[in-house]
Amino acid sequence: MSTSRCSRRCSRRAPALALLLLAAAAGDEALRESHAFASLAAAALGDDVGVALGRDAATGLRGLFAARAAAPGDLLLRVPLARCLVETRALPASLRRAPASMTWDVRLALQLHDSSEHDGFWAAYGGLLPRGDDLAQPLVLGPRDLDRLGDAPAAAAAREQRRRLRELFPDLPPDVLPADDGDASFPGTLLVAWANVRSRAFAAGTAAVAYEGEAGTEESDRFAFVPFLDMGNHEASRPTAAFAVVGDAFELRALAPLAAGDGVTYSYAEPRDVRAHFALYGYVPGSACATRSCHVAAYRALARAREL
Repeated sequence: MSTSRCSRRCSRRAPALALLLLAAAAGDEALRESHAFASLAAAALGDDVGVALGRDAATGLRGLFAARAAAPGDLLLRVPLARCLVETRALPASLRRAPASMTWDVRLALQLHDSSEHDGFWAAYGGLLPRGDDLAQPLVLGPRDLDRLGDAPAAAAAREQRRRLRELFPDLPPDVLPADDGDASFPGTLLVAWANVRSRAFAAGTAAVAYEGEAGTEESDRFAFVPFLDMGNHEASRPTAAFAVVGDAFELRALAPLAAGDGVTYSYAEPRDVRAHFALYGYVPGSACATRSCHVAAYRALARAREL
């Protein structure tokens, strides 16, 4: 290998090594996550990945960090749509007569759930996604925890979501989709997949949907579960990066100068109120919580103070 070629490649790897050492200092689990993310990204996207997975030293929050220095406009990450899980808002031809409750997010949750069991990449990537005991969305809380949340409208909405899913799939076993008659089976693997989709999916432009026997096509909104990009954290006022669909891929580019190890954040559209935000993302805006119990406690405090 020539010196110049080694210089280019090693300059990319040295910051990533530094990030792995930082992850090691944060604990064995953080090191495992960082290494798994780097290995999966290299295998799926190639060596030139400008972000790493890590944890904030002060808060313990997990997120994306710059793997090398970057200038505004530099490409940090490119994820082809072919590597993503994708659904359109309009029902595909195979489900044209399905109930209206078979919405894009339910279908995307089914994709994520089944792919995590039968696809090697998604089985490995699923190990990085939040587990049931990490999530605080009302959708995944057991009946007792839901009652303790202190917000009757949020609890009612979650129970209705679960009822709708059980109506679609009445024969699924309780470890996949539990009934609302006890906490033992909660949250169930399909509810976890649905909560992850609802909190992590991205709008992905539009796509044409064709139906057999009908002339023309229907233009439909499209949504994607985008691996690697979904690990980024939200920053409303001063994000350090921005993403967009460019051709057949999602691209993440720097908005500000970044040094290796700097947090990579982006802005996504937020719901209008705290209740809607917590229902989707499972945390109170502005909180620094890193655990499910902390998220739930922060929300319960707002419910008691009637600040929702």
